[in-house]
Amino acid sequence: MYNFLNPILSYRYFWISVFLIFGVGLVTNFLISGVVLIIFLLSFNAQLKTEYLLFTLLGTFILASNISPNFQFAQNLRFVGLAASLVYLFYNRGIVRSPANNILPFAIYAFIITLIYSPIGFEAVLRGVSYWLVALVIFTAYQRSYLKDAEQTSRLLLGFFILYFFLNALLIFYGSDLYLMGRFRGIMGNPNELGLVCVFGFGIIDLLFKRQEISFNPKHYLILKCVIVGLIVLTGSRTSLFAIVIYFVTQRLFRNKLLLVFALIFLGILYYLSLSVDPEALVKSLGLSQELRVESLTTGSGRTEVWEVAWEEIKEKPWIGRGMQYDSYFINEYVENNFTGVVARHWAGIWNSYLSLLLDVGIIGLLAYFFFIIRMFRISHFKNTAAAFLAMTLFAGITESWMAASMNAFTPMFFLYWAIQSQPVSNTEEIIEG
Repeated sequence: MYNFLNPILSYRYFWISVFLIFGVGLVTNFLISGVVLIIFLLSFNAQLKTEYLLFTLLGTFILASNISPNFQFAQNLRFVGLAASLVYLFYNRGIVRSPANNILPFAIYAFIITLIYSPIGFEAVLRGVSYWLVALVIFTAYQRSYLKDAEQTSRLLLGFFILYFFLNALLIFYGSDLYLMGRFRGIMGNPNELGLVCVFGFGIIDLLFKRQEISFNPKHYLILKCVIVGLIVLTGSRTSLFAIVIYFVTQRLFRNKLLLVFALIFLGILYYLSLSVDPEALVKSLGLSQELRVESLTTGSGRTEVWEVAWEEIKEKPWIGRGMQYDSYFINEYVENNFTGVVARHWAGIWNSYLSLLLDVGIIGLLAYFFFIIRMFRISHFKNTAAAFLAMTLFAGITESWMAASMNAFTPMFFLYWAIQSQPVSNTEEIIEG
């Protein structure tokens, strides 16, 4: 048990100081918590300042996705944390040539298109630049920490996720307030978003296991993964559950190219057959109608209605888009002009990363985004694991617009994964292949 909690206990004062920032924000506001953050940064152990900024920022991004009034402070605190991180890294000459610059073509294009076409204003213009700024901080802070002490960095990273996921696990027994129609929503305040954090966290934890840079019992990795899968099941998020399955399948099949070819052929046949099968009848026959919410299975919880409307709008400017945040602006305008009274929840967003990006930055912007992904995949040190992570997270983008924002809970974790992959393994004798 001590070995399992060692990443936390060995740095208990570090974690107490990180959580204190969030505690101050909960009981006061973002200004006071921001001041406390700066004070801690100035007085903190020089050996852990970069790590302090990195994990405070990651925690703030995650908490900011909870739209509850209690967590309103985090939505503003993330800007304070990002600015403090940039100033600190520049001041200490920590900003060097970074893989984060691969997102720069997308950020520049998004900035220009938004400046020219956006009906929203200056806030939307900054959204494009923020992709690069967030990536720059995540990549630089991780690289700086990793090169200084790879084992310490990996141990802190593991401790961060142990704290987060086990805190959510404890909240399972808190009461009905943390459930939405029977679906556990945890700290995120939203079942689907908690499921997505579990998906991204699962990929990062599995990568840490493959790299074997810290002494951590493989059984404890398994326990942590089981907790994550359990949380996903409790959220009732089909997307997250299928994403985890895709991760395992891709990782296993990627090792054997011949088997992969046969699997792709089989999946193609299966997909063709699924077009003529009633999914509702199939799920009911398996006794899974309640778990998979069969009443909304064929329409993706009503999201296909939104997708049809979004696609018609995309065809107006398919190549260049209309600027960042246009996806939210468009769907809000559409609802206001076409509905009255209470509107179904699925009309609250686009619910598809690819459609959101096409609305915002068009085909050119989408290609620029995938330029970043391809570049990151090429420099990754664990190709099998990287392919599985990509398959998992890109699949998640089908029903969630996580790619269309840079300061949500997911894009920073996406950058963090590639920051880890971009660094050579410090202990090459312990690498677990695949």
